[in-house]
Amino acid sequence: MTRYIRTADDGRITDTQTDQPAGDDWIEISELAYLSDAAPDGHEAIRYYKPEAEEPADGWGIESETLGKQFVEA
Repeated sequence: MTRYIRTADDGRITDTQTDQPAGDDWIEISELAYLSDAAPDGHEAIRYYKPEAEEPADGWGIESETLGKQFVEA
């Protein structure tokens, strides 16, 4: 299964679509588990497309080859 993502300049994922959207600013992703908003209790997840993002100083909370999540206190 594939999803399509759109990112901000810092690599943060700002939008996801299940069907291929029009336009060339969408990125095709197949690592769906890392697209969820799941986070530890009391935290929220910020999702990034790693090729366009800087790795956080304390590392990724969870990551795959192309996606990373940072967990911040809610």
